[in-house]
Amino acid sequence: MQQRARHPDGRLLHRAGMPLARALASAFACLLLALAPGAAVCGEQAVLRIGVADALTGPFAKDSASIGRAARIAVAQINDRGGVRGMRVVLEEVDDQCTRGKAVGAAEQLVAKRVAAVFGHTCTDAMEVALPVYTKAGIVAVSPSVTKDDMGNAKRNPWFFRTINPLREEGRVAAKFAKSKLGVKRAAFLHDGTAFGRDFALEVRDQLEKKGVATVLCDRLNPVSLDFSASVRALERSGADTLFIGAYKEVCERVLMLLEANRTTVNVVCPDVLHNVETVGSLKLQGVKVYAVFTDESRSRSMSASLAELHRNWFGMPPGPYFYSSYAAMQVLLGALDAADSLAPGDIARVLREGTWKTSLGKIGFDENGNPTGVETTVYRFREGRFEKCW
Repeated sequence: MQQRARHPDGRLLHRAGMPLARALASAFACLLLALAPGAAVCGEQAVLRIGVADALTGPFAKDSASIGRAARIAVAQINDRGGVRGMRVVLEEVDDQCTRGKAVGAAEQLVAKRVAAVFGHTCTDAMEVALPVYTKAGIVAVSPSVTKDDMGNAKRNPWFFRTINPLREEGRVAAKFAKSKLGVKRAAFLHDGTAFGRDFALEVRDQLEKKGVATVLCDRLNPVSLDFSASVRALERSGADTLFIGAYKEVCERVLMLLEANRTTVNVVCPDVLHNVETVGSLKLQGVKVYAVFTDESRSRSMSASLAELHRNWFGMPPGPYFYSSYAAMQVLLGALDAADSLAPGDIARVLREGTWKTSLGKIGFDENGNPTGVETTVYRFREGRFEKCW
């Protein structure tokens, strides 16, 4: 029986038991496949390369681990079912350390590897500088965690998609929750100056001021020094009842440690990076109530339960933050690669925008700018050693 692998343009390549003429024809077809972006032939096996851009080393590596695990599980599952278009999917992982300084080089590595598409990046600041590289190369990128509003722009970033809501939605949810449930009257804002942290803090500030809430402090932190004692003292003097921290994990963690040490009584609302038990699990937080704005991961309970069990079997631990958003991103990316007429970015993007995808986040789609439809943002509270949905 002949082994077959489907070419990106739909033709079938015969692999075994061929006479010489057919073997030469197949060799030429294999050459065409090898030249197609993201596709290659190794001996008798066709492969499809997908890039994974994530923090493999550095301070973000531990928190990002479940993102790569989601990609590996999704790819293993589809390869068990025969792969994509008859090709075995291979992940090409590169390390961006979640920093602007490393992200461009990581993106250029994936372009050089001729990947068919990219899963990532994780951090907004890294994606902001990497995205022009993918746009120029004509590579579709799907991120599970990048929130910056203006990245969703079909004219400037036609090949960008995400399975997390943009920042304006996180800001809207944070402001509405704080006003209606926490009764915020005097709001303080601390941010780390990054595109991710600054934009979250300022978006929430603007939304709350429209609701009549007074801003009593808005301060930029220096993430290099990690000495935020002056800002925490200013917070205490301000009389704020609710603090909004716009920052990456290390900064959020340090501010919470200072609040605990000073026995400060305040509500704290943070963006999605804080949705991680390890960040605050070691803190007692007697006078601080901590909330994290994040994607609602409870909409597909049966799939989530089976994925959690699979994750424990594979890695010996429950899934970490972004796992379900990451798995959903891989689901739609693999599905689009399989359904598109070719591996051309326009064909992949068209399928992503036109399709409705059953994922670990429920049924989702994408608007013309690559932002998700059907994904809901909610609020989690840290209580008794774990985050639980509270709104």
